[in-house]
Amino acid sequence: MNNNYIRRVNIYKKEMPIWLVSIFKTLLAIFLVMCIIVTIFNFTHIGTPVLGTSMLPTLNNYEDHSKKDYVYINKFSSYSHGDIIVINNPEETDNKSVIKRVIAMEGDKIAIVKKNNSYYVYIIKNGETSYTILSEPYLASSSMEKTYLNFEKLSHKNLSGGEFLVVDGIKFLKINDGYVFYLGDNRNDSKDCSDYGPISKNKVVGKVDIIVYGNVNHISYIFKYYINKFFS
Repeated sequence: MNNNYIRRVNIYKKEMPIWLVSIFKTLLAIFLVMCIIVTIFNFTHIGTPVLGTSMLPTLNNYEDHSKKDYVYINKFSSYSHGDIIVINNPEETDNKSVIKRVIAMEGDKIAIVKKNNSYYVYIIKNGETSYTILSEPYLASSSMEKTYLNFEKLSHKNLSGGEFLVVDGIKFLKINDGYVFYLGDNRNDSKDCSDYGPISKNKVVGKVDIIVYGNVNHISYIFKYYINKFFS
């Protein structure tokens, strides 16, 4: 390399104030960290707008496509009861995937019961012996008549993902190993496991980590996600 060039560079280094060098290094470090975060995020997450009304009011599907709620799906994150997941559609329709809420996991027992003209979801979690009534404040309404009737029909079908048994006089569906049971939040307008039974976990695309309401300010939602992840 030309010696004159090296000398000029050294002169510039000496003439540059220390505080300016520190700012430059800080900005460079921030830039590199942001590049790493974006790379990791794009590798682990899939982004997609919300379609359909089965998850109202949690997820909104406005007629204006630009205002539809948008979700980021973590392909590698584990999920559990109450989490929202995206699943490869088990039925042959135009929709390649569906978005629902996890209600029961493998080994759990679930029942949908009508009592005093009201509907309840009973669940016995894997390893437990008594049932609890599932608290579902996210539901669009208290009505689950359609879900209840569909669940009743399941007991007359041969299911690969579960089997029915009676506990304390209540008909429960036990979820087989490797399967998951999910429902939509808008039960009166949802095609879910109450229609076709538990679904193999292999069909799960991932867990919804981030919901961008109104499809705006994506960066702020993603930033909040990482803040909560690192400092919670």
